[in-house]
Amino acid sequence: MEFGKGNGSLDDTASIDFCVNQISGDNDTELTTLSKETGEMIQFSRKTLAYVLFNVGMLLQGMTKAPCYPYSAQYVDDNGDKKKTGFYVGAMSSISVFGLALGYGVGSGVGNIYVTLEDTDLEPTDTRYIGAWWLGFIVISALCILITIPLFKFPRRMKSFQDTEQNKEQRKTPTNLKIEMKQIVKTLLSIVQSPVYTITLIAACIQIISFSCFLGFEPKYMITQFSVTPWKVNIILGVSSILAYSVGCLVGGGITRRWKISPFRTVLMIIVMYILVLLCVIINTFMGCSQQDIFNVPGNEVTAVNCDCSTTEFLPICGEDDRNYFSPCHAGCINGTTKIFSNCSAIPGGDATIGLCSTDCKTVLPYCVVKFLMNMIDAIGSIPTFLVFLRAAGEKNKSLALGLSAAAMSLIGWLPGPVLGGKIVDSTCIFWNTASTSTKYCSFYNIESLRFKLHGVMIGLRSLSILIMCFALFKARKLKRWPYEDQIEGNEEIQGQPMVLSGEKE
Repeated sequence: MEFGKGNGSLDDTASIDFCVNQISGDNDTELTTLSKETGEMIQFSRKTLAYVLFNVGMLLQGMTKAPCYPYSAQYVDDNGDKKKTGFYVGAMSSISVFGLALGYGVGSGVGNIYVTLEDTDLEPTDTRYIGAWWLGFIVISALCILITIPLFKFPRRMKSFQDTEQNKEQRKTPTNLKIEMKQIVKTLLSIVQSPVYTITLIAACIQIISFSCFLGFEPKYMITQFSVTPWKVNIILGVSSILAYSVGCLVGGGITRRWKISPFRTVLMIIVMYILVLLCVIINTFMGCSQQDIFNVPGNEVTAVNCDCSTTEFLPICGEDDRNYFSPCHAGCINGTTKIFSNCSAIPGGDATIGLCSTDCKTVLPYCVVKFLMNMIDAIGSIPTFLVFLRAAGEKNKSLALGLSAAAMSLIGWLPGPVLGGKIVDSTCIFWNTASTSTKYCSFYNIESLRFKLHGVMIGLRSLSILIMCFALFKARKLKRWPYEDQIEGNEEIQGQPMVLSGEKE
């Protein structure tokens, strides 16, 4: 969304059409009329360059972030007690969730700063207000660079594990590139031949599509659905996500540490978590507000006004009669300030304020409660899912198995999800604005259609993943232990140590 450039005052950020396209020139009037061609003055080449740079930055961010989770977990698994890997992974995930707190906290802070870092008369509740979204990238990037420095101090292998025969064998790699590539292909084929691994991966990708198609648009969803300001949305999502994912990851890790769960029970646990999450999605489908009516829409004026108004610039105002009007011009307003309009011929009483009228919708709190439970349950289910990827392919193949799962979930899950979500969100748009900018953007949505479409797609995808996991459960019914446990059993028998039976507590 673009509004032009200037010193940050209203006069330099938006064009407000008043009746007869003029505003009183008295000293008490704070508004002036901008040319409708302000958006066209922004050069196309500059916007294209900004778009390219932004996408390149996101691409580099994804490339550097992708190996972090799978290979940090492998590092822990290689240098620690394998029976406690689930707990350690849960602890790492729980701690990493605090990064969301930092992100949402920074987002909430920069959201209260105007995009140009200059003073403005616009309020954050104003539809024309844009926060300094770009400032968060700079702050977080600087912190990431600082935190990577200690990572260079970690050894490749911990002292207590670096001299084992198993690790020595794993370090042996083919010297010939051709041989190495053949070995990688052969290993990949053996990994996908594990039905439990492959089926779980397919179901996880579908789950991620369902998750990601909503995740990127959740702030917009809450702003439009519940009329919450952007900085408050950041706080709400930050608190609910942090607590939910932290508790969920700790609980999931604790379960896998306390009980040595067999492959069958691991898959069953995943299915139970998927079902509970699906129930939460169904409940939140009906947690929303009613659609607000807009009066004097171009071409459908309830009250005729003799004004020459733009037909594309949607700037809602709330009249003294508690009705929403398309814009000050379409309400017949002649005078106004940055927040209050007067002498509006279409409004009984003649006065109005900027923005949509407030509603008595009270569903935001129950929505957040259900969302919290859903995030927590989702986090619990992520731990056994990760253990399937870590264990199902065998000890020697776990590195490649983790890499394959990360690549598949990124390409099949995270890549198409936001695209699908964007198509759904755009399909519910009622008013598209093009008057103040050369780029078309949606300024008003059908919130009921948005709610049912987004949640409907999530319900369908999550139901499909549950059916697929039932097939994985069927395949896992005869598996009593993971492949790596057979190797541990052999070592324990050689050393005369007692074995831990499947299903027995540590």
